[in-house]
Amino acid sequence: FVRSFDYVFENQTKILSSILTENKNTLFGKNHNLKEDDTYTSYKEKVSVQTYEQFFPYIEKELLGNKNILTKGITKLFAKSSGTTNARSKFIPLPKKSILKNHYLGSAEMVAWVVTHFTNKPFYLGKNISITGSFSKFSEYPNAKIGDISAHITSELPIWARLSRGTKLKTSLMDTWDKKRLQIIKDSYSKKVTALFGTPTWMIHIFDTALDFTKKKSVHEIWPHMSIFFHGAVNFKPYKEIFERKLGTKDITYVNVYNASEGFFGFQYQKDIPEIFILATNHGVFYEFIDMFNYRKGIFNAVDLSQVSVGKEYAMIITTVGGLYRYSIGDTIMFTSLKPFLFKLTGRTKQFLNSFGEEIVVDHIEDAIVFAQKEIDVHVVSYTVSSFIDQGPISSGGHEWLIEFEDSPNQLQKEKFLECVDMRLRIINSDYDAKRYNDVVMKKPVLVVASKDTFVRWLTKKNKLGGQHKVPLLSDNREVLEDIKKYI
Repeated sequence: FVRSFDYVFENQTKILSSILTENKNTLFGKNHNLKEDDTYTSYKEKVSVQTYEQFFPYIEKELLGNKNILTKGITKLFAKSSGTTNARSKFIPLPKKSILKNHYLGSAEMVAWVVTHFTNKPFYLGKNISITGSFSKFSEYPNAKIGDISAHITSELPIWARLSRGTKLKTSLMDTWDKKRLQIIKDSYSKKVTALFGTPTWMIHIFDTALDFTKKKSVHEIWPHMSIFFHGAVNFKPYKEIFERKLGTKDITYVNVYNASEGFFGFQYQKDIPEIFILATNHGVFYEFIDMFNYRKGIFNAVDLSQVSVGKEYAMIITTVGGLYRYSIGDTIMFTSLKPFLFKLTGRTKQFLNSFGEEIVVDHIEDAIVFAQKEIDVHVVSYTVSSFIDQGPISSGGHEWLIEFEDSPNQLQKEKFLECVDMRLRIINSDYDAKRYNDVVMKKPVLVVASKDTFVRWLTKKNKLGGQHKVPLLSDNREVLEDIKKYI
């Protein structure tokens, strides 16, 4: 930990130098004249910030089996992203050294940190249930193994690590969600399960299946040794109350993990502050950051870790051992400390609401939902929010919330819920408050209640069940919201 946390700048310099030296003779390296003696400054001059669309021609060559394109040799594994900001799937190169040097080493450091600072319960001696995605076939790329990052990580586990699995590998990789979640329970209900890994929304589905299968009143009755839940992909706060009620105990350790298709980037630093991560700076990723004020203007003047500030929102840019170069991952973060480098996720570069200059990001919406749930006895299962604009002599509009609740709220609860989220957004966001003044620019938000499993039906249709797949939370473009409405 001393090496990882205290020698950040030395580690970052070594990582960048190693990536450039090893890959200077690849197609990308030659096209950009990469040299082993490149400094960060010269590297920035040679390589511009890349979006997925700009980068895809190189990725496609790897998908087709060409060698020495982004990294040395042939890359056969590709992580298919959930594509929350784009209808088209994204394929992220995943050389095995990336799994080893980034995902596995980062995860190992996380587990060691948790054992040292979070809990004294030996969860690592029992079995675990991990909610993984599956693999997909793409006829245009017959030689590529494409699937959710969790499917790759699970498949490539060393033999000793496989012993801790509570389910069969075949079960973990099933691609039919209803059959898969039932088989997960059949595989594991009689075992000593001590740990859970997965996205909260999917884990709640597992809980429901387990309770239905065993006829128990709580999950803790089924797995009394359960002591820890490693979660990621979405904010856990809106789901925590439902989770603990179904689990039947609050005596469990929660660990928030920032592990994406593109890399393992961090994990929860303090036991009681789940939203704050420590940046994983010694595991095959070189980081840069662009001030979101400039990013939204198309000004991509990135800085490295030596030049970031606390309290400023940044778009994260990465260069990785897996062959991504100055790649815009699409996530936005805000540093809360520079010694060590602690940060919180604030949203996505393409997921925000700003049709009226209100500058609403995911972080604001999640805060409002948590507040509303505390004030009213309702529990959100899934949601998405978009803008609407009225057609009339005076341009105005507002936000439409499409929400699936655990139990459908009555009319009074609906009204109070909207009042709470609206009030909370006005408190935490001065731009939103100004636009809501007297209902002139922005009207009160509108709530549409989705029926049970609406979002699951939509995800099923999009072939995005399980693993790290999730619903796009915010968009000024109404396409996603209107599409999900079809499944109400």
